[in-house]
Amino acid sequence: MGKFFINLMACFAELERTLLQERTRAGVASGREQGRIGGRPKGLSVANERKAMSAYALAALGEMTPKEICEQLGISKTTYYKYLKHVKKQKAVRETPQNKANKRERVLRTVSKQILDS
Repeated sequence: MGKFFINLMACFAELERTLLQERTRAGVASGREQGRIGGRPKGLSVANERKAMSAYALAALGEMTPKEICEQLGISKTTYYKYLKHVKKQKAVRETPQNKANKRERVLRTVSKQILDS
């Protein structure tokens, strides 16, 4: 009798688990139809993006130590270095070989136009 009861409870647990999975899948599908992606947002918020740019600019000046920059911006040292890494990564993305080639072409066109105009 004990084995029967345990097997019966296992069947109910499996059924409940299957129903829960189906409801979850339906909810995720409904959210996607409404344009919701889910998960943690990528990148930094606007306010944190500004702080990151400020931290990078202050570091580039070289007049303040990282500790002083952190105190001024109200961030931890770990966040400071994370912000620097984020800004450097963004700058690297902007300076792709394609962008550099386009910039070179624009400069050449401008220079040649100036030469032709003079």
